[in-house]
Amino acid sequence: MLFTSAAVTGSLLTLYANEPNPQIAASYYAIGRAFAHEIMINCAVRVAGVFMISTATLFLHTQIGPCWMSFLGYGLAPAMLFRVSYIDRLDWVVLFLPLWILLISVYVLIDNYRRQVKATL
Repeated sequence: MLFTSAAVTGSLLTLYANEPNPQIAASYYAIGRAFAHEIMINCAVRVAGVFMISTATLFLHTQIGPCWMSFLGYGLAPAMLFRVSYIDRLDWVVLFLPLWILLISVYVLIDNYRRQVKATL
């Protein structure tokens, strides 16, 4: 799907570059920009939600992190999967993945530091 969207956007931008009439070229550019924006916003957020679900499942099965962190990922992912892009109040949902990854990273750093302190004692 993303390959197809890249092909459509690329073809619209090629039409924009080859069009001698500036008014028509501007409409090609506007359509290509709007199409690329919609694909990146809608598809990328949903892909991030799927990534959160798969990573949370991996954490739950391998017990790398605590269970609450996996369940937090399961709780945040549906908001990313089912968000409506035209509601302005839901634009902050995009921050769920980076904040969840930050939480995981801080947990891993603290866990490794505790292991090093125990090993030296």
